[in-house]
Amino acid sequence: MTKYILHGGNTSEDNKDNNSFFYEIANSVPKHGLLLLNYFSRDKNDVERCYKQDTNKIIKVSKRKDIKYEITDENILKEQLKKASGMYMRGGRTPQLQKKLLKTKNLENLFKKKTISGSSAGAYVLSRYYCGNTFNKNRKGLGILDIKLRVHYKEKDDKIVIPELLAYKEKYLPLVTLGDHKWIVMYK
Repeated sequence: MTKYILHGGNTSEDNKDNNSFFYEIANSVPKHGLLLLNYFSRDKNDVERCYKQDTNKIIKVSKRKDIKYEITDENILKEQLKKASGMYMRGGRTPQLQKKLLKTKNLENLFKKKTISGSSAGAYVLSRYYCGNTFNKNRKGLGILDIKLRVHYKEKDDKIVIPELLAYKEKYLPLVTLGDHKWIVMYK
């Protein structure tokens, strides 16, 4: 079974919800396991900063220094996933992340028995459908999880987009809404 951890966004803020999210990721990795850090949704000049921020946060909240980290490379992602215990996909631009992930064939099979976590764009790509936050437009994710998703959710601001997302295409799919810093675990 694969464990999916979906986060509503803004992981860089220091608070108990984000800390518990990173703690959950760390405790899903076995001793001396490899955690891939995926920054396909980010500009290349931002990768090193995100890597330092994320590894420091994981070590701080989990007290685990035995985890190995590796930044993903779209040209060898298949090989990286074969040896990894899990992967964390940080937020950024969802279409950019999805386009790069699609270069790796049989992605869902490569995820099997691992922990795959994603924040914001990293969560959107895992869903069947999502309503992107930049243009409030419904889009198709990779469809790995049979859900409709809205992250950065704010009830008062999302009164129009939520009914539209619910009515979009496969109406029977469950809706998941995650506000900033909030997260859930799903298994498949």
